[in-house]
Amino acid sequence: MLRTIKQSDHNIKYNSAKNRITFKALTEGASAEMSDTKGADTTHQSFKAVEISKGALDDIKDNEKLCVILDNDTEGNVLGSISRGNLIVLNNKGILGLAITVDERPILKEFVKLVQQNKIKSVQVYSDALTIHNNHIEKVNNIRAISINTK
Repeated sequence: MLRTIKQSDHNIKYNSAKNRITFKALTEGASAEMSDTKGADTTHQSFKAVEISKGALDDIKDNEKLCVILDNDTEGNVLGSISRGNLIVLNNKGILGLAITVDERPILKEFVKLVQQNKIKSVQVYSDALTIHNNHIEKVNNIRAISINTK
């Protein structure tokens, strides 16, 4: 079953010197919201409060299919991906961070503007391998996609 995890503290920033956008996707020991989902459409999701336990991110590995999309749009709004080579995954000290190297594609130029104008509302992580106990996410094993949302 595909589940969505959403945290509001994404700390998204654009570094013009490195031409890179960085953000936090998940943070251990922090509250989050989770919902079961059938896909990227979040209009009919009912989120419930959860907490991401310490050590929950320890088993996350690089995934060749991992991609970051804009506003849950899987039809052309791919911002970065491991396979494309413009996505770096950093899993360190209980924080899952990502960096997207900005290239010349129009979607990325627009994305930089959205970040600079503070238009990012949330980051959603889609996973089909979570271990959950008493409203605590104990393990996140497989991340399928990440959506950066302006709505």
